[in-house]
Amino acid sequence: MTAMISEPVSLQALGDETIDRSHQEFAELLLALAKADLAEFIRLFAALVAHAEEHFGAEQHMMRHYNYPAERMETHLSEHLRVLRDLKSIHAMVARGSVLMARTYVTEQLPYWFTRHNSSHDAELVEHLKNYQAARGKAS
Repeated sequence: MTAMISEPVSLQALGDETIDRSHQEFAELLLALAKADLAEFIRLFAALVAHAEEHFGAEQHMMRHYNYPAERMETHLSEHLRVLRDLKSIHAMVARGSVLMARTYVTEQLPYWFTRHNSSHDAELVEHLKNYQAARGKAS
């Protein structure tokens, strides 16, 4: 079992300003949720779901726009879909005021997934974006 977060999730910057900024916002939401009272937790959890939907959608758009390899895209997006499904399922409980499971999820499980996903799938995506842009710059 992982320790509960009491400080921001430590993420390696990947070198893509848009992705890094979005990841920082996500990490800040996780920290705020860890410290929130019930009313604030309910509000922030809804914001977390919305942020995840927006960020995952933006990454999917990048993958398609920059010709990310289909096999890697499928694996990457399947993780997004699983996490989004979990978030939405838990959000239904949170909206009814039941937050115990949600607190555990955002302080233990989600930070672990997020750091692992960032250092693997997102790092690969950013590397692809850099290589794609470098190749396009050389072809111009």
